[in-house]
Amino acid sequence: MHRGGEWRVIEAIGPVKETPLPLWIAQGRGNRYVAFRLRARLEAKIPEIIASAQRYKGRPYDLRYDFDDAKIYCSELLWKSVRDATGVKLGVIQALGELKWQPYEEVIRQLEKGELPLDRKMITPRALTEAPELREVFRFRM
Repeated sequence: MHRGGEWRVIEAIGPVKETPLPLWIAQGRGNRYVAFRLRARLEAKIPEIIASAQRYKGRPYDLRYDFDDAKIYCSELLWKSVRDATGVKLGVIQALGELKWQPYEEVIRQLEKGELPLDRKMITPRALTEAPELREVFRFRM
C-alpha cells in the first residue's frame, strides 16, 4: 500500500505491522523478492483486503503455525485478509505431514513440547504463490 509518500508492506514478522518497502526487502535473503498481483476479478477488492489485514495489526507472530487468530504467521495474514474481505481462499491448505517437515523435526518438537502435530493445517508461502487468483509480475534477484 502507498501511505505517507512511501510504499509499505503489512507483515507478520513479530507483531503484525506496517514496514516501509525498502526495509521489508532488506529483511530477506540477498535483497531478493517476488511481487504478485491479484487477478482482475479480485483487484477491486484491494482496499477491503488491506483493511482486513490492518485488523490483525499488533497480533504476535505464530511460531507454531496454528491456524487460529490469537497469533498470526506471514502467509496466514495474507490468506485470512483475502478470505475475510472477499470470501476467496487463496491456495491449498495442507497438513504439516504433507510438507517437508523432517529437516525441522527437532525445532518442531521443541516448540510443541515433544509432539509432532503432523495433522496441523496451514497455508504456506509456496501454496499462495501457486494460487490461480495471483499472478507474478516482478522478480528481483541480485
